[in-house]
Amino acid sequence: MRMGDVGTRRIVAGLAWLLGAGTFVICEAVTAAATPGYSYLGDVISDLGAHGPLRSLMNVAFVVHGAALLVGALGVRAARRPVFVAAATINMIGNVALALVHSNSHLSQIHVAGAAAAIVGGNVAVIVGAGVVGMPRWWPAVSIAFGAFGLGCAVALTTGGWGVATGAVERGSVYPIVAWEVLAGALLVVTARAHRAGSGTME
Repeated sequence: MRMGDVGTRRIVAGLAWLLGAGTFVICEAVTAAATPGYSYLGDVISDLGAHGPLRSLMNVAFVVHGAALLVGALGVRAARRPVFVAAATINMIGNVALALVHSNSHLSQIHVAGAAAAIVGGNVAVIVGAGVVGMPRWWPAVSIAFGAFGLGCAVALTTGGWGVATGAVERGSVYPIVAWEVLAGALLVVTARAHRAGSGTME
């Protein structure tokens, strides 16, 4: 593959991650503001897709966020790339399940499984994303720290939250994925020009 092609793929992947993260955060904020009594600390994110006047907006955000993570994973070179793509795929499937099946439905077990897939798949992708090629030297440590924190909060969520409000703990398991996408996406876009300026071939 030519270096120019690699640079283009890095830009596309970076923009996908930025789009996914931005869509998620903005839609969450707008939907939460429009939902009476909703609390970031006490209520889980998926409640926004089940209740309130703008629930459809949040459900669209779930799908866009999951799809964007996968598109980016497919577009970059990384160590253990099959694991990276598999984890992003699991995250996407989980997000689609969250959008389609809500906690207040008779299929709530599917909703719970979707939430687990989105959280675990996303954070595993973040950890494995430490191997994305062409990142700064400090990137692996930051990537692993983000994912480990997210998985730690996921464990806390399943064991009662360790005395912390449920909404806050759940966001501790989701927001590291979003923050990782913003940082990774920005780095990919900014460094793409340098990769395009190189010479030789890549896989």
